[in-house]
Amino acid sequence: MQETIGDTTYDWTDVTSHFADLCRHLPIGEVVRDTDFTLFEAMTALELMDPKMDGGISIKNHFQEQKQGNRILTLKQLIDKQLLKITKFTSVELIYLFDQLLSTFHMWLDGHSLALTLFTCVYLHDVTIIDDSHLRTICFTFIKLVDYIRERILLKAGLFEEEDFSGTLTYNFSFYRDFKEQTCLTDLKKSEDELNKRLRSLKHQTELDQVDIDATQQLIYRIRFLRYFFGLTVKFNDANEKTGEQTYLNTEEISKYLKQIDEMLQLIRPSFIIENDTTPTDDNSQLNISQILLTDISRSFDPYYNYRQLPPAFNRFIRQLIFPSFVYKSLVNICQQL
Repeated sequence: MQETIGDTTYDWTDVTSHFADLCRHLPIGEVVRDTDFTLFEAMTALELMDPKMDGGISIKNHFQEQKQGNRILTLKQLIDKQLLKITKFTSVELIYLFDQLLSTFHMWLDGHSLALTLFTCVYLHDVTIIDDSHLRTICFTFIKLVDYIRERILLKAGLFEEEDFSGTLTYNFSFYRDFKEQTCLTDLKKSEDELNKRLRSLKHQTELDQVDIDATQQLIYRIRFLRYFFGLTVKFNDANEKTGEQTYLNTEEISKYLKQIDEMLQLIRPSFIIENDTTPTDDNSQLNISQILLTDISRSFDPYYNYRQLPPAFNRFIRQLIFPSFVYKSLVNICQQL
């Protein structure tokens, strides 16, 4: 059986029946051993045709669908070809990008690699190129969140095995170390104030656009939540900038942040992508977003963007992103536990 993947043609031979027939002669618990294939090789081998282990099975269809072969476009190339915009984002687009970033951030906390989670967002590879102040601030904050949690909490605590948790690997991604945490908090507050002014302006217009009003309000909740969450994270393992000495946790201050975060989470309606506006739905707990409204940012996330940076034996299985509704519920549980 011949099959073409990318530019290469393979001639496959099906050995399933022959292999299964040979396995029937092995007693339970016995494995094949040869001078060139010991138990070590068996334990470290990749399972072919298993999408969790075999990288080729994951990327095969992706390469076949691409008109340009297996070439992944960089952020600058996407912008030059006008396939991705960097300015004048609508509130709906920003909500979608925010929820997707939060979903990938949640997956990173769950132990997955940065290359397969947060940095599948092409905007994070060069945040300074973004003209929109709201998206630029959101992207900077998520990067600083990862850097702070990795540097000040995970590595310092050392409560993980690297083979079980790949969240500390950085793949030479830029973390903008010269960009201070306080700058993020200030920019988030500034972004929130600008959106509040826009919301008041929308409410005073003669022809009210209720969809835009709701989206702007939901975006404000998300920006405020991110500001509280980042502020809370910075309080853990915080150190004096001049002396480098760690400051003690202020229980009242931490409790205040957690209460504010919980209040915001109760107000946020997780985004849910629908094919078109005519799709019937009775669920008002979610914010329905039509796929048509996301055309200009459809290339903002590429699960194969960092594929070539991963080592050959690395788990390259591309997981589907967790639904925002589940992510926000998990955050509520985290706050309760804290």
